[in-house]
Amino acid sequence: MASKHQVNVDTGGITTQAGAPQFIQTIVEDVDELTELFSYQQMQFTQLQTGKFTTDFLGIVCKDFTVMRVRIERALQACGSKPADTILFLIMLEMPASAIYSCNLAILPERSIFGFDGQNNNFICQGACVFAQVSVQIETFRRYAHQLQRDDLDERYLSSNHVLLAPDRSEEIRAYLQGLFWILETMPARFQKPRIAALIAEDLIPLLICAMPRRSKHSASVKPYRRHVLVTKAKQVILEHLEKPLTLKQLAQGLESSSSALSYGFQDAFGMSPMRYLKVQRLHAVRRCLKTADPRLHSIQALSNRFGFWSAGHFARDYKAMFGELPSETLREFA
Repeated sequence: MASKHQVNVDTGGITTQAGAPQFIQTIVEDVDELTELFSYQQMQFTQLQTGKFTTDFLGIVCKDFTVMRVRIERALQACGSKPADTILFLIMLEMPASAIYSCNLAILPERSIFGFDGQNNNFICQGACVFAQVSVQIETFRRYAHQLQRDDLDERYLSSNHVLLAPDRSEEIRAYLQGLFWILETMPARFQKPRIAALIAEDLIPLLICAMPRRSKHSASVKPYRRHVLVTKAKQVILEHLEKPLTLKQLAQGLESSSSALSYGFQDAFGMSPMRYLKVQRLHAVRRCLKTADPRLHSIQALSNRFGFWSAGHFARDYKAMFGELPSETLREFA
């Protein structure tokens, strides 16, 4: 029986040796644990929605590629770097009810392949979503592309981060991946054979390559969300003021913008106001402190005051709504 790995969800830097694929199945119920799991990419995850955080992974890691299903139950922001030796391809498996952005581009879930720009991760989902992530070693990808006479898939093409597929191509890829994950869930022992990795690679990688439109047909019709440059600058200011007072008016004036422009921009990107985003980031900052604090030397009140939460009652209520537990429970658990 294939084993369940509760720690290794290395979907980027592929390190497994030749042989049978490594079966991965894990559930992460703490957003900071997710950050720790992807520390090799210097990734930072922020839960944007209140309620118990849950993300589960199901997939296989092979020598030259990884295929992973990722199910996210809460709105989430992910920022960080990408592995230097692999190319990532993401495709939505279920159509989300809320907006999805990758590198500031609004994703059309029915037809998009995205995430392959090779630079930095900048992913926002405004609600629950399920997607497949395929990571392919660069040399393996180039070899298949050359065999298929797709030398147009060069660095310039891939830097676009996003392409729209023909509807039939999109459904073909989605159906293949959903079938693969069904077998993984119901008959994981089938993946113990070393030959299975080569068979999947010979099916999946050409399927992805052939689906991507040639450059002459490649259209950058998908546009960034409105005011994405302003929102990016505002996020940086907010992160610099987690321990300092900051009002919406001050934020807007410092960026030479209006409060309404900032509010519309954050609503588009995150589904919330700038001040709500600031509060969420401050709650995360307190949580990180609580996890490393010595309860004999630090108090919850002092740590929450540090980030601008002056009412103990209101802070405890907001903290529990966000993370599903009281601040005292976090302090005890990680002490």
